[in-house]
Amino acid sequence: MGIRIAINGFGRIGRCIARAHNALSTQEKKKMPIVAINTTCCDVNGLAHLFEYDSNHGCFKEEIKVDGNTLDYGDGIIKVLNYDKPEDIPWSNMEVDLVLECSGIFNTFDKASQHLDAGAKFVVISAPCQGCHNTMICSINDFILQDMLLKPKSDKQNRVLSAGSCTTNAFMPILYPLHHEIGIEMGFVNTIHAYTNDQNLLDNTHKDLRRARSAACSMIPTSTGVSNLIPKLIPDLEGKIGASAIRVPIPNVSLIDFTFVTKQPIKEDKISEIMINFSQKVPDIVAINKKKLVSIDFNHTTHSTIFDITQTTVSNARFCRVASWYDNEWAFAHRMLDITKKIQALGLRWRYISDITFQKMTLCIL
Repeated sequence: MGIRIAINGFGRIGRCIARAHNALSTQEKKKMPIVAINTTCCDVNGLAHLFEYDSNHGCFKEEIKVDGNTLDYGDGIIKVLNYDKPEDIPWSNMEVDLVLECSGIFNTFDKASQHLDAGAKFVVISAPCQGCHNTMICSINDFILQDMLLKPKSDKQNRVLSAGSCTTNAFMPILYPLHHEIGIEMGFVNTIHAYTNDQNLLDNTHKDLRRARSAACSMIPTSTGVSNLIPKLIPDLEGKIGASAIRVPIPNVSLIDFTFVTKQPIKEDKISEIMINFSQKVPDIVAINKKKLVSIDFNHTTHSTIFDITQTTVSNARFCRVASWYDNEWAFAHRMLDITKKIQALGLRWRYISDITFQKMTLCIL
């Protein structure tokens, strides 16, 4: 059974999701159409222009039609809304099942769950979410989604899911197999990250005095929330992995730089073997690079992480360093879409008819 999708926020990730959705098969798009976009921008023609011409990902190939407050790029008419508060958006009237929360503003459980009050059945947030009990990283804990859908809808926590961050999606498919296979005592991950829209083009005010500075002129140390999610996904590594970020003057593609101490002696070949084996288990999520490439060569790649074997080193048998590339826009948009496809496949529409009906259906399934 199909689900109806809305995107809240049509910035970098929102537009990438729409583009990636357009590339799905006709059958897939019929099962999960995008029917609405809510954004603070009132200029639909301007939005269409930004969607068509993208500095990082090239020109959109299909014709885009704008008619009043709607746009159509070949997959059906999409209504463009302009509401500031999620609770005011008429999701119920539009029969929206799933909201992809991509605004970068409503990244707490209380704020994101306002989409449910407006009539949506489920919310997926394109960021770490404060107060949200459920975070899904594809290839690491995919089971969490089915667990959520097998619980009553009366608890809103069962209907709000965080997809983590682009960096978490790039790092966890490295950390998990390495820790599982050889054991990690401690470590530190640094993401050398492309600049983003929360920075300034030229020096200007910002709550972070470093991000207040020109993104194009400096390497800018800042924070990342990746270490906060590690205890939820790998509890025995709580407090053992530090994290930081350095924003660098490029518009897209970032690099995981991870140093760690293993519990047992290890060789570089063994690390490569572990990652190659894991990539074969989850080929859509992890890729392997053996060539001498640079960041731009990974622009518009869909893998969560591209492990660079050429960068692996081991010192004194237990002190290791690995590196992995990721397109922090396009790849993460595909993970949001992957979660959407899983929700559609699990049958979101009928599962949330009512708690009583749901319980009867669950018993029949079991």
